[in-house]
Amino acid sequence: MSVLTQPLGLKRFLTSKPKGGIDLLPFFDAVLIVLIIALNSSRFVAAPGATVNLSRVGSELSAVATPNAVLTVGKNDLYFFQGQKLLSGSLKSSMVEFVEKENGENSVLLIKADQALNTANLFELFEMAKSAGFERVHLAAENNHRDGLDPDWESN
Repeated sequence: MSVLTQPLGLKRFLTSKPKGGIDLLPFFDAVLIVLIIALNSSRFVAAPGATVNLSRVGSELSAVATPNAVLTVGKNDLYFFQGQKLLSGSLKSSMVEFVEKENGENSVLLIKADQALNTANLFELFEMAKSAGFERVHLAAENNHRDGLDPDWESN
């Protein structure tokens, strides 16, 4: 008859005594919840790319780091290095020759570019200058618009 009134035999679990000690499972649950909330509300961002340290412009900076080589970047991979018209293949060898001729001490390269130079080519030029032996690279950019406004934003 007990099979009909207690088919699963769960009465034996009601009479068992609870185990003694501290249960750590609720503690780990609380720590996990706090960790998830902390990670979701934090402000850290792992952004890809390169870090550029911008120095403050002052008279002492311009006196110390005057460029002794000038690279002008034109459209269609056309480069002018120290007044010579070069293609991108011969640019690195010309840079290395220049640094060796100048003994490589405090060599500063000034890159003149306009907005047509994309970021990938700019970083490629930075790496090329670093591998050629230049100590510093300065970047001079030019705004091609006379009033500083983008022509796409002009009213008709």
